[in-house]
Amino acid sequence: MLKVGIIGANGKAGALIAKAAVVRDMAVTAIVRHTTDGDSAYEVLQKDLFDLTQTDIQAFDVVVNATAFFADPEKFKTSQAHMIDILKDSGVYYMVVGGAGSLYMDDTRTTQLKDTKDFPDAFKPVAENMAAGLDLLKASSGFDWTYVSPASDFTPMGGLTGRYEINGDIFTPDEDGKSFLSYKDFAQAFVTVMTQPKYRNKQISLHHV
Repeated sequence: MLKVGIIGANGKAGALIAKAAVVRDMAVTAIVRHTTDGDSAYEVLQKDLFDLTQTDIQAFDVVVNATAFFADPEKFKTSQAHMIDILKDSGVYYMVVGGAGSLYMDDTRTTQLKDTKDFPDAFKPVAENMAAGLDLLKASSGFDWTYVSPASDFTPMGGLTGRYEINGDIFTPDEDGKSFLSYKDFAQAFVTVMTQPKYRNKQISLHHV
């Protein structure tokens, strides 16, 4: 049975990933700063991400980072730096709930979505720091990782359809120019990616089809 630790398991994406993992008969531990009634379905490790040690994470086969630092965007970068430090030579596979802003616009890989003229200014601090955290992962060694970017319209609205596509690090809208995915479909796809080694050590993207 795969042992999965989910940092931020009581957040929107993290909670759904935890549920999807349990459906696949994985043993889930919620790694959270504050416990809630909903955590009773899983083992719980009450600890802040920045206080985690290599000893803490070596209990797991996979560690998922589903934290959200929208009020303090720089932590999207510094949290990756901390995780890289404790993951090195741990034998633990690391997965990140990322953002769409770091996806490239075409295969020249010269422009990212966050740098396009229509990208909302309000989201740029988050996107810049998430992209910086991804760059740290790309430069890291000593452990396997996958950075999972959702569609640009990533919404808690919408049900589980099972209709999603897994792509690489290039932004892939549909034929109408839209890029959409519900949190529920994202969670299902995320756990599918978790079980497939071909997606390791790269950024991938998910969107509805």
